[in-house]
Amino acid sequence: MADWGTVVTQYPDVELIGGTQTQNVTAVGIVTAPHGVYLEFRIPDSIYNATQVNDYATGYSGTVEQEFSLPGVVGVTWGQTANAAGLLVDQLQIYVQSDSGNSQGSVTLPLADIGTDESNNQIAALLASLNEAEAL
Repeated sequence: MADWGTVVTQYPDVELIGGTQTQNVTAVGIVTAPHGVYLEFRIPDSIYNATQVNDYATGYSGTVEQEFSLPGVVGVTWGQTANAAGLLVDQLQIYVQSDSGNSQGSVTLPLADIGTDESNNQIAALLASLNEAEAL
């Protein structure tokens, strides 16, 4: 197992890159270490090789695993949803637990926004809301 986790699946896919243009890609599914979060990313077939798989996996797993360093974060799941244009967008559902451990909630954020001030503020606001509700 690599420091970032393990590759658990790879399969051919096609990705829309704009207008009517597409590109062949390989979808790679990994499980991150140490928290065991499953996620997928796509590598264009024109650059696909073992080094790219390792590089992409290192980056994506780091992005996902960093969420566990935020106060209250107890879980992360990966998924996809359709945007207004009908295209799939990767997203993470971040599970947050109150300071007492008695309450939990979640916020769903686009993967591309993870680690930004905006996403971190949404997670912090959820934690604050859970704690405030318990204090009533």
